[in-house]
Amino acid sequence: MDEVSIDHHLSMWNPVNRKKSYKKWPFNSRSSCSVTKMTAAGFYHVPDPIDKDTARCFYCCRTICGFEEGDDPIEEHLRRSKDCKYAKYGNIKDLQSSVTLFEYSQFEAERKDNYIRYQTQEDIKYQISQKEYLYDELKENIENIKV
Repeated sequence: MDEVSIDHHLSMWNPVNRKKSYKKWPFNSRSSCSVTKMTAAGFYHVPDPIDKDTARCFYCCRTICGFEEGDDPIEEHLRRSKDCKYAKYGNIKDLQSSVTLFEYSQFEAERKDNYIRYQTQEDIKYQISQKEYLYDELKENIENIKV
């Protein structure tokens, strides 16, 4: 199960923390998917053993993998998460310094809601997978008893 602590996720509001997460990012600084552009688009790196280019938005929790060398992180973000307020915000680079305290509190409330929704969906997926696994195991045990 992909579980990210709320403290870790919430710390990704800070672009410095997002940038630090890209220790093993597969694209270089000349790529359209450079660490700097991914960070500016709101993503932090969520390393996966199979998809090494997996990134998650600190705001909407959209997880994306399969980036290609020429992909624009902002365009990919908006294409896959058209309602993300962070990705839609006009001046992403200066977001932290240009929002009012009231706007910031609204952003934070929505961001926490997004995280809770994301984590709940992940928990449900995990529980369903466990239910299916346990059902198959029980079925096999019953068949072995009959023999």
